[in-house]
Amino acid sequence: MDHAGDGPRLGLIVHHTDGDREYACDRDSHVGRLADGLDRGPDMGRLIVDMARDWTRVFTGAE
Repeated sequence: MDHAGDGPRLGLIVHHTDGDREYACDRDSHVGRLADGLDRGPDMGRLIVDMARDWTRVFTGAE
């Protein structure tokens, strides 16, 4: 794990897949690309949160 500093750390990548709430950003999107983060993130201890799939788990009151 590569999170600098002392104590507990949270490495998180927000995968912007919900184009209704924000610009979708994926491997081949015209807004931005996330290929390296999606490929290498888990091996580096990053948790990947998918906006379309996981958003209600992050904010339980979100619709």
